[in-house]
Amino acid sequence: MGAAEVGLVERLRSNWFETAGDIAAMSHEDATALGVPLRLWRYIAQSLGAAPEGDDADPGSAGLGGGDVQHQAGSGGGNRLSGSASSSSVSSSSDGGAEPGAEEAVDPVAAVMQRRAPPRRRTFARDHIKVTKRVSLPPYGIVPSEMNPALREELAAFEAFSAGRFFGQRVEPVSASTCRVDLQYIRMMLGWLHRRRGVPLETLSLRSLFPSSDEASVAAAFDFTEFLITERKANPRTQFNCLITCVHVVRFLFHAESKPNPSNTREAPYSDLPVMRALKTLVAKAHKAAKKAPLVADERLKWLEWSEFLALIRELREECAGLTSTGGPRSPKEVALALQRYLVFAILSCIPDRQRTLRELEIGRTLFKEDGRWVIRHSPGDYKTGKLYGQRPPMLIAPFVYPELEAFTQLRSELNPDHNFLFSRAGGGHMTDKALYDMFVNTAQRRTGKATNPHLVRDMVVTHLRSVGTSENEMEALAMYMGHSISMQRDTYDRRTRDQKVSPAVALMDRLSSGTM
Repeated sequence: MGAAEVGLVERLRSNWFETAGDIAAMSHEDATALGVPLRLWRYIAQSLGAAPEGDDADPGSAGLGGGDVQHQAGSGGGNRLSGSASSSSVSSSSDGGAEPGAEEAVDPVAAVMQRRAPPRRRTFARDHIKVTKRVSLPPYGIVPSEMNPALREELAAFEAFSAGRFFGQRVEPVSASTCRVDLQYIRMMLGWLHRRRGVPLETLSLRSLFPSSDEASVAAAFDFTEFLITERKANPRTQFNCLITCVHVVRFLFHAESKPNPSNTREAPYSDLPVMRALKTLVAKAHKAAKKAPLVADERLKWLEWSEFLALIRELREECAGLTSTGGPRSPKEVALALQRYLVFAILSCIPDRQRTLRELEIGRTLFKEDGRWVIRHSPGDYKTGKLYGQRPPMLIAPFVYPELEAFTQLRSELNPDHNFLFSRAGGGHMTDKALYDMFVNTAQRRTGKATNPHLVRDMVVTHLRSVGTSENEMEALAMYMGHSISMQRDTYDRRTRDQKVSPAVALMDRLSSGTM
């Protein structure tokens, strides 16, 4: 074995990649950062039955174009949730046992670089986990190379219309991530028209989906969503999300044709269009079906109890070390990536927000250091439900995160970022939703064997707090803090079983019937 191979093995082992399964579980970003030849990485993954996909993969590519996607989405509870993560079990790592939240005289980078990582232990390979029973189906969405020039221009105009601002706009623009999902559904629908309905590629356009503003124009959208359910076995949530994309397309196509009624300000925009009224009827039915639909994935393969999640955070903090377990040096870039992984998990433990909050953290815009405290501040345009709830209350990052956060702000340049956001991909690009999702799932899976994703943290928080008897006042405050309603908290994020929810009532009736109250 040559020096290059020995160096590669040492880099892999110092970052806890020890088996072929671990290498197959690597993200494209990790493989690139650690210098793993991509042909070797792909060969190992394919040999073990995995299907690696780079973070740069285009969502309309042959491998993804036909996939069924979904729209991605008072701190009294915050101390209760994050307190265990800042306990002595965290601070007893090899940095000498200093309390993580305490002010340190030493430079935070020096403190991290002097730590020695814990001994390597067994990890879990990605290909051991399949959270759904769905089989892979052939893709059908069109890919960029199949788009005619007019369609390319039309989709660019749709993106500007949906996500931008202009005079005469009747609805708030959608987020960039929502627009990306819309474009993915559009590629799927256009691919279905071409491959199933025989519409030539050279004539494909959004008008192929909605030829006019008449009610009958909704037929293609209806047929496509039926195709999703009957042939692709998609979840009703996918059907609902696809219809939401159709609403956005109709707004774009018939904006000039729609005439607002100034005498009726309560009338929904574009509701004068017959096709929109028909589409909204389909949306309402799909929404009811989606609310009743069972979860597609086996939650047992993704769910972590709150104590397990905090234990994972402690392990990730121990990985933030400048030295291997044997005392050898790790590169600053490797340490920066370890810090970034830890910070994503640790910040979510005290601010269980949507992953967009993490991706768009920017010092001086959404992330501030005020009077020695790190605070996240959101204006209405910075989060999903901002139109409804307006300016958010300040969200405080727990003090135990500060040393690693401040070390990362200094080591961030090792990732060669080409943007101003806090977190980066290993190659320096902005952290996309897919890149952050993959990094989170791969990290959780490597350490716990569970395919936990970032959005599931919100469910874990609410379920844990409900299970330990948190008061309704506190839960209502938490809902406001997390930017959603108390009803959404109960209906969407509370994953307790029916038996768990009624157990307090059973105990109450026992006390009542025994005369002890």
